[in-house]
Amino acid sequence: MENVAWSKERYDHISHQLSNFLKNIGFRSSEVIFVPVSGLEGDNLLEKSTTAKLTSWYSGGSLVDLIDNLQPPIRSYDKNFRFIVTDTFKHPQLGLSVAGKVDSGFIIMGTAVVIMPGGHTALVKQILTVTEQQVDYSVAGEQCILILGDRSKQKIHNGNVVCEPHSKVRTTF
Repeated sequence: MENVAWSKERYDHISHQLSNFLKNIGFRSSEVIFVPVSGLEGDNLLEKSTTAKLTSWYSGGSLVDLIDNLQPPIRSYDKNFRFIVTDTFKHPQLGLSVAGKVDSGFIIMGTAVVIMPGGHTALVKQILTVTEQQVDYSVAGEQCILILGDRSKQKIHNGNVVCEPHSKVRTTF
């Protein structure tokens, strides 16, 4: 912003273009906040700016102030377990593994699961964090790796949903 002398017109132009783009890919405009900052000098990053050219038209907080005030997402711990597969691989020591995010609910080591679509069953032999630390469970919002053992990798693909047998996701074909 310092390269354009903290121009409100330039800020508005960029904000408008980005707003349209973000709206088209699914962001709600009510949840998007734009903050003018100086990447070169760090102005309005950590602390509210005192630069007269900026404060003449911008009265909001610094980027860090706004980040500190963001509300955490609501995690759906009480809903049925849903795990979105983002990668499958054969772990050298542990066997077939699927990486992804727990979208809702929770998973405990030793739980029987179903991979949808297809309905293939497996047993969660281990749960690893993304740094490959073993844990007993994983909850909504967490990225993890599920070690499923000896299931064929060809039956599990990115985008598949791992769920519990009593709450399979519905599919249409």
